[in-house]
Amino acid sequence: MKRVIAFIHKQLALFLGIFLIVQALSGVLISFRHELTDLVFETYNCKEESCHIVSFASLYDKFILDHTFVDLYDVVFPSYPGAPYQFSYDSGSDSLPSIAFLDPYSGETISSGNLLQYPFEVAIYIHSNLLLGSVGKNLVVMTGLFFILMSISGLYLWWPGKLSLFKKSVDINWKGPALKRNFQVHKTFGFYFFCLFLFLGITGTMIAGKKFYLPALSFEYQQIVETDIKKKINLESILSESRKEYPSGEIRVIKFLGIDDDLIRVDIIDKADYFAGKKNQLIFQANNGALLKNLSDENISTSRSIYQWLIPLHSGKIIGLTGRFLNLITGIALLTVMTYGYLLWFRRRRRQKK
Repeated sequence: MKRVIAFIHKQLALFLGIFLIVQALSGVLISFRHELTDLVFETYNCKEESCHIVSFASLYDKFILDHTFVDLYDVVFPSYPGAPYQFSYDSGSDSLPSIAFLDPYSGETISSGNLLQYPFEVAIYIHSNLLLGSVGKNLVVMTGLFFILMSISGLYLWWPGKLSLFKKSVDINWKGPALKRNFQVHKTFGFYFFCLFLFLGITGTMIAGKKFYLPALSFEYQQIVETDIKKKINLESILSESRKEYPSGEIRVIKFLGIDDDLIRVDIIDKADYFAGKKNQLIFQANNGALLKNLSDENISTSRSIYQWLIPLHSGKIIGLTGRFLNLITGIALLTVMTYGYLLWFRRRRRQKK
């Protein structure tokens, strides 16, 4: 039985190892993605106390005026005062989205270009869909499922059987033979991080595979029929209503949905909530700012309620900075396990050939 499980464990690792290394690397890069991006593009144009941050509605209007023929995907709000706004849009010239960073004081564009120009944005797309769209998401789901199986089979293969052998099972002799050392590092790191590996595998798979269990939302709304190049969006009303719903809330993302952007989704973090990482979502009609649905109310489905917790759980944001550092360390640990696993396989093959 153990030989069969060992064979399955090895074959899965050889087949999916590169995917897992890519996921681990991209996960490490995006652990502090917003803070690092804001730091890189932080504006220094305003150093006087008299300077004021431009309202988002004015900033949005300026962006639309400067980028007439684009379709907006979403806007990421600054993680702290003075950091830039991040606009994602379809410029019509590339298959991947374009990104623009806007100065919150002047509304001027600090930097803009194809997604591939910005490493942290590339990392988030690689992590979520391997830059392959829906096909990539399916691959991520498959990788996640097999990673869960690998983690469980790895624990089974490590299990010493007797408590007296436990200490020896987690011991690493750094001065020993390379082959033995590789094996000890692989299994010991795998044991210590087993729970976190399993947790990230389950939550990551559920996020990537949401289409398989999340029911589609249906809304009754009046489709905007206008001949203008750009439809009018009642941002003032949308932002005002969002703050009424969550007086202690902090808007993180505005996403443009529906037919021809007739719907707006506002992602907002309620700071009054003990678990401040939970993402609350409000759906508005774009032209009149009417609130159509609060996706965090008591009447939503259980599956959607669970889904809203998945990203803060997966990213570690649910317990703040500690959780994100833990996530970062877990990503490095996965890289270590996979690297030493490949070294173990390579050295064993080389020894067999001799």
